[in-house]
Amino acid sequence: MADTSQADRARLTIMPGAAIVSGFLKEAETWITAQGKVLSAAEAMLTEWTGRRREASDACSRCLRPETHASRPVERAPAE
Repeated sequence: MADTSQADRARLTIMPGAAIVSGFLKEAETWITAQGKVLSAAEAMLTEWTGRRREASDACSRCLRPETHASRPVERAPAE
């Protein structure tokens, strides 16, 4: 009988620790999943932003590129 009560006490002592670990792991999984969603959204946003910046830089470069075939400065200005 004494062995059974000691085993029960040991089980009761271990169980609260297991519940804490289980709860911690569930919260960690939830947090990691949320972080993954945030990072995925940020990646998409930054990809779009980088594309827009590249397009703007290309357009600016085209405007500033000198026209070598024009003989007068007025001819070098882009037509609006």
